[in-house]
Amino acid sequence: MLTEHYNEITSLRWNPADQSQFLSASADRGCIIWKHNGTDYRPQMGYVPEKRANIDATWNHRGDKFAVGSSSGFIYVGNYNHANNIWVAHALSGKKPTHKATVVCLRYDPSSSKVIASAGLDGNVHITSNVDLEADQAETTGPWASVTENGTNLMTFHSNGWINYIDFSPSST
Repeated sequence: MLTEHYNEITSLRWNPADQSQFLSASADRGCIIWKHNGTDYRPQMGYVPEKRANIDATWNHRGDKFAVGSSSGFIYVGNYNHANNIWVAHALSGKKPTHKATVVCLRYDPSSSKVIASAGLDGNVHITSNVDLEADQAETTGPWASVTENGTNLMTFHSNGWINYIDFSPSST
């Protein structure tokens, strides 16, 4: 299984809304969404335009958006494109990386999925907005519910070393 990756798998995450589906990211720059078809797991097409390794991946709480942190410092966010039957991701911050070094951990806020916390080897934690106008319309709970822009750095925390792991509390604080 997972033989579609030709390099080390760096992250595996179950879809919290659909336990028959999970996401894998790899040092081969690949990101694959796996769907159970009754007997085994089959890869679904996914596109992440990374030129280096993907390090961490995560789903939002609804399982309709995912994010991938890369060794180039970019964060990619994606969702399912029904018209083309493919999962497609794009850089959250446009043409400039969010971090100056590898993104080692990232998580969506658990109540609204409108922001992503990311930690990098540059010693910074960024809280960045990630609003999908269609998917996030009904979300009005939590401290980030009023966020309406996409790709905006809302907060930055500095440390004297790199941060290996981050997460939100269950109340998104």
